[in-house]
Amino acid sequence: MDVVVASGLTKYYGGRVGVVDVSFSLRRGEVLGYLGPNGSGKTTTIRLMLGFIRPSRGSVLVYGVSPSSSELAGVKRFIGYVPEEFSFPGGLRGRDIVGYFSRMRGGAHRLRELLELFPGSRQAC
Repeated sequence: MDVVVASGLTKYYGGRVGVVDVSFSLRRGEVLGYLGPNGSGKTTTIRLMLGFIRPSRGSVLVYGVSPSSSELAGVKRFIGYVPEEFSFPGGLRGRDIVGYFSRMRGGAHRLRELLELFPGSRQAC
């Protein structure tokens, strides 16, 4: 089974081009190195794959699921992503952030497990 299938993936930001006609597939067990100069569309492609933004044209499936589908939440349990710019809306505490990721990765019980592993974090949260 293909893990990722991108077909004719295109994204425009107004008059600017993000990516044009990107197509590839990635099978289970394969590793893909996605290289290019600044501004070539690497981050845009990944954001399209994760459903953070929608394509202007084309499609992408991750584990057979469209990023715009509500089913993608289940698929995200198998995806690791570290963005180049990382921030959360103001006012969130450590507990809020850890809670967000614990729900994505396995439910609220995971938050309790993490807090038990790092007892000092209770005061910081």
